[in-house]
Amino acid sequence: MKPISLSEIAETQGHSQGLSKGTVLRSDEFNAVQVILDPGKEISPHPEDYAVLFVVIEGQGRITTGDGVWKVRPGDVVHLDRGETRGIAADTWIRLLGIQERRNSE
Repeated sequence: MKPISLSEIAETQGHSQGLSKGTVLRSDEFNAVQVILDPGKEISPHPEDYAVLFVVIEGQGRITTGDGVWKVRPGDVVHLDRGETRGIAADTWIRLLGIQERRNSE
């Protein structure tokens, strides 16, 4: 498989109301998505039926987990278990990679 450019994906993924999600990769074991939020935008805390590992690529913000709210910046990694509450709030323009366990329904 050839390398994937997250920057190129960011240029083509849809951006609506200050939020965009773009699929980077789907496989039998996991999905990878790129999440971009404009300053002040938020994905409200909610539970999901899959585990995820977020890697902050650019920008600063806050990630809500079952253990609290954590300030994040480039290079930070946050793991969330299946069913755990998660949310993302952007303090600046922020770009994250989310590596998701395959959902039971997929």
